[in-house]
Amino acid sequence: MPLTRDYVDRKARVISNRKYSQKRFKYVLSRFRSSGKRLLVIGFGHPFELECSSHEGFEVIGLDRDWSALSSASKQHFMVVATDASVGLPFHSDSFDLVLCHHVIEHIADPDGFVREVCRVLDDDGVFVVETPDLRFNKIFWGEPTHITPFTKDELIRLVSKYFEIQMSQLFIPMVGIWRYSNLGFIVPNLLNLKKASVLVIGRKLVKETLRKP
Repeated sequence: MPLTRDYVDRKARVISNRKYSQKRFKYVLSRFRSSGKRLLVIGFGHPFELECSSHEGFEVIGLDRDWSALSSASKQHFMVVATDASVGLPFHSDSFDLVLCHHVIEHIADPDGFVREVCRVLDDDGVFVVETPDLRFNKIFWGEPTHITPFTKDELIRLVSKYFEIQMSQLFIPMVGIWRYSNLGFIVPNLLNLKKASVLVIGRKLVKETLRKP
């Protein structure tokens, strides 16, 4: 069972997956400023995110524990790492400018330790993008046996804010009939509190005080 199998299965039912992933990724990038190009995608599940990241000019590394996902990405010549993110990230500190983590944190028993580890591998001013089902709108959350840590929007914000400055937060869900024409497809859930909505939070790592000297 990969970190993101529930996410992968759901996304597989979305029409034009690559186009959706690309538009979604561009929407997320538009929510913050980033000059760095070193990107880590945790629990990518399917190479769509890696493809889109590469097309946007990122030096991307994918991390997952599912061998089918790793094999598929390797065949496309992406750099991938086989490991379980819940036991730590096998990278030096300050290794990345951006970390994407879509539908992974709900599978981790120690989310605080995980977010702290993400903060460690991010360089100063690096960005963390995390998405997870919002328990308020996902009553079947416990129907997935690998879901062990639920969050509401406020709870995820509270956790991320321990290590990052919150840049934005919103509800998020694929709106198949709208996203291909307008970014409203990504914004509508935040306005209507639609069922099965996830919460998307973006945080920025603060620059070390020692680096703020004139």
